[in-house]
Amino acid sequence: DSNAFTNAVVGLSMGGNMSGLAVSSHATRHDGAPLYDDWVDVSGVTNVPEIYADAQAISLVPVPSVSSVGTTAMEEMQQEFGGTPLTKPLTYLADSPVMRAGAMASSGLKGVIIAHGVLDGEVTSDMSDQMVAALAAAGIPVALYTSVFKAPGTPSGQTLDGYLSALDPGYHSPFAGHVSDVVLQS
Repeated sequence: DSNAFTNAVVGLSMGGNMSGLAVSSHATRHDGAPLYDDWVDVSGVTNVPEIYADAQAISLVPVPSVSSVGTTAMEEMQQEFGGTPLTKPLTYLADSPVMRAGAMASSGLKGVIIAHGVLDGEVTSDMSDQMVAALAAAGIPVALYTSVFKAPGTPSGQTLDGYLSALDPGYHSPFAGHVSDVVLQS
């Protein structure tokens, strides 16, 4: 079918989080059929308490241009969820697609493609590994594509080692990072 992905949800970062929540929502078409057949998650946040902990770690980096990113992320999550993961754990977990794989299966999701840069500096790639495990346990077919190096001549995206550019402005990471221009290439 030429429209194989017409009903797929494509997500990036927090978009990956939101699209993961959408595919677990049991949304249906007018005829009662599941609305979402497939999910494509590119570097998506699937574990909200973990992304908070990552932001907390970044806020401790002794470089103001880096630490402010973590501090801002923590403040925005606290505002969104009404507290921290310690004070509102169920709220953070409820908005974590990794905890909703069973709901995705019962929503009629037929398959998932996940792509992630191994040194993603914004959403750690272990979240994709966690999502793969949760989907597999729920019986949903899933394919994981990881990238280590960026394609020649393309920006790397945000990488874990890219933070070194705060210390050395001449540093350019060779690695695939957050939503690199080329994550998958045939």
